[in-house]
Amino acid sequence: METMHPTKNSAIKITIAVIPALLILSICIALYLGANEEQESSRPVEGQVTVPELADYLNKLNRGIEERGFFTEAGVQGLRGTAAMVQGTLGPANLGYRIHANQADSEQGLLWDTIWIDVGEAGAEAPVLMAVPYGESGTPVAFALGFAEYLTAHPLQAPLRIVFYPPIPNDDELRGWVERRSNVGQAARDLLIVRGSGPENLWASVSSPPSEARMLANLLGKKGWEGNVLFEDGPATQVTLKLGERGVASEEAHAQRLLRVMPFLKSLLDELVD
Repeated sequence: METMHPTKNSAIKITIAVIPALLILSICIALYLGANEEQESSRPVEGQVTVPELADYLNKLNRGIEERGFFTEAGVQGLRGTAAMVQGTLGPANLGYRIHANQADSEQGLLWDTIWIDVGEAGAEAPVLMAVPYGESGTPVAFALGFAEYLTAHPLQAPLRIVFYPPIPNDDELRGWVERRSNVGQAARDLLIVRGSGPENLWASVSSPPSEARMLANLLGKKGWEGNVLFEDGPATQVTLKLGERGVASEEAHAQRLLRVMPFLKSLLDELVD
């Protein structure tokens, strides 16, 4: 039997037919890789917040911005600058969180953002809300930025929604106000408020409703937290962590104290969902 060998012309025809198929395949691979790269970039970048990094946040928010409020030009600019720093630091270009914002509230003729991020699998179950005012001291905002980075390497047991809110709601309505603004489709699992103006010579103080007092007392007895985090007696409607302010300490020493609060806060949040 005569063996047929491909001619030069048939080889060229085969090559011409294969090239478009290879091109289509390469485009599909590129689109797949690009889609995965975009998906990866929307996830928080795992890292560990450092003392210089947190000290820089504190310096910018407590010294670079000296006033926050509705009634002066400097105060309005301070609120705007704080909100912009929150979004820029936590967003895709830096830590990689997806930023959510609600601009439904007005004060003095201006609209104000409520900003939040989800830590953990949002939608799987009701989150704990961590409410952070951005119209008071810059300390809780700086701490929350660092804590969001800390959580990328130290995951919580349940989803957390960190909400930065303007100085509009009063404490009595805060939980419902934050829930509505941050679009929680179901009632939040719990609420924890992080503020400044805590004791200058300690890491922080914490207060709670009577139902959480025993849990907090047990938690404070662990790992050297007792004596550094003060338990405040007295009526409270929500668990509230008040961070110690700088006082006469350096920015770096203040940052070190706040870094030590982060494992305590993680443990506290995990206890709230048990």
